[in-house]
Amino acid sequence: MIDNKELEQKTNDLINLSKEAYFDLQEQYNFNIIRTVSDNIKALSLEDWKKADALESAVLDTLHVAYNEGNPAGQVARKACDLHRQWLSLLWGKENYNRDAHRKLAEIYLNDPIQKEYFNKIGSSVAEFFNLALINYCNEEENIRIASMLESMGDYESRIGQIEAAEAHYEQAMELYQLEENNLGLAKVFHSLGDLESRLGQVDEAVRHYVQAGEIFQAEHDNISLANVLRSMGDLKYRYGQVEIAQRYYSHAEELYRIEKSTGLADVLQSLGELDIRLGLIDTAKEHFGKAEKLFRTQNDNVGLAKVLFNIGNLESREKETDQSRDHYAQAAELYCSEQDNLGLANVLLRMGDQESKLQHYELAINYQKNSYLLYDAENDYAGKSYAMGALCRNYALNGQVEEAKHWIKTTQENLDNIPTQVRPYVNGCIRDALGVLGINYESI
Repeated sequence: MIDNKELEQKTNDLINLSKEAYFDLQEQYNFNIIRTVSDNIKALSLEDWKKADALESAVLDTLHVAYNEGNPAGQVARKACDLHRQWLSLLWGKENYNRDAHRKLAEIYLNDPIQKEYFNKIGSSVAEFFNLALINYCNEEENIRIASMLESMGDYESRIGQIEAAEAHYEQAMELYQLEENNLGLAKVFHSLGDLESRLGQVDEAVRHYVQAGEIFQAEHDNISLANVLRSMGDLKYRYGQVEIAQRYYSHAEELYRIEKSTGLADVLQSLGELDIRLGLIDTAKEHFGKAEKLFRTQNDNVGLAKVLFNIGNLESREKETDQSRDHYAQAAELYCSEQDNLGLANVLLRMGDQESKLQHYELAINYQKNSYLLYDAENDYAGKSYAMGALCRNYALNGQVEEAKHWIKTTQENLDNIPTQVRPYVNGCIRDALGVLGINYESI
C-alpha cells in the first residue's frame, strides 16, 4: 500500500517532472497545459495510482528485456515505449498526451542525474538506451500519423479525379510506411492504388497492387481488410467479364465478412447479386439484393443503398418492368446526388440512357449519356467514359443526328489509345452500328 506521505511525494515529483517536460512547449500547446497536467495528477484516485504503478513496473521489466536484446528500434523496445506512453496518458490525461513532451522526457531521463540513476539500476547505460528508444518511437508515431494523413489526402483526390496528386500522396505515404515497417499501412495504400488503377483501366497494375495488399493482410490476419481486397478483385474481374473468377473472389470475401460479422457483408451480397444477373440466376439475384438492401438501410449507408437500388432497377429493366426500374433508378440517382458520389450517379445515368435507347427514346437516352460522359470525364474514369462515348455514337446515329454522330465517332476513334482494352470490343461494336445506320464508312467522316 502507498501511504499518504509517499503518495504526496510521488505526486510532487511527477508534477515537477511534467512541468519540465512541458515547459518549452507551453506556447505551442497553450499556456494552461502545465496547470492542466498538474491538476490531472493531483486528481488521480488510489485505483489510478495502482494502475500507474503496475504500468511503471511493466515498463521497467520490458525495458530490461529490450536492453539485453540491444536494439532500441526493435519490437520489444517499442513495446516498452508504448507502455510508457500508456503510463503518461494515465498520469497526464489521455487528451493531454503529445509526442513532443514525450520526446522531451527522453532528454530529461538522460540528463537528470536522479532519473538517470533510476533507469541505470537495470543496467549501466539503460538511460541512454531508453532515450534512443523513445526518440525512435515518437518519430515513428509521427511518421505514421503523417503517412495516414497523406493516404487520406490521396483517397480524397482520387475521389474527385485529381489523379496525379493522389498518386503523389500515395507514393509519399508508402515511403513513410516502409520506413517504419508498418505493413498494414502499406497494404492499405496498395489497396487504394489498386482501386485507382482499376478506375483508370490499368488492369495489370491494379491486380498487382491488390495481390500485394492481400498477401500482407493475410499474413497479418486482418480478415476484414483481406475481404475488402477480395471484393475489389471481384469487382475488377466482373467489370471485364471474368464472371467465374469474380464469383470465387466474392464468395471468399462473403465467408470472411460472415466470420468477422462485418458491415462489408452487404457490399459483397450486392456484388453477388450483380453476378447472378450476368449468369441468368434471377431469383438468386433478387434474394441477394433484398438481403443487401435490408443491411444497408439498417446501417444508414446511403451509398450502399443507392447502389443496390440501382441494381434492382437493372434487374427490373432486364425483365421489362420499365416503370419500376425508372423509379429505382431515380431513387438511386437522388441518393448519389445527396452523397456527392459522381461516379455512382454517372453509372445510373448511363444505364438509364441504355434503357431509354431500347425503348427508342433516343433523345432522352442521349441526354442521360452526355451527362454520364461529363461526370466520368471529370472523375477520370476512362472505362465509364469509353462506354458513354460508344453509346453516344450509336444513339446519335439512331436519332438521325448525322453530324453529331460523326463527331462522336471521330472523337472516340481519336481516343482509342486511352480506351481500356477490355472495353474496346463494346466501343468498336457501337461505332460499327453507328456507321451501319448512317450508311457510311469511317474514311468518309
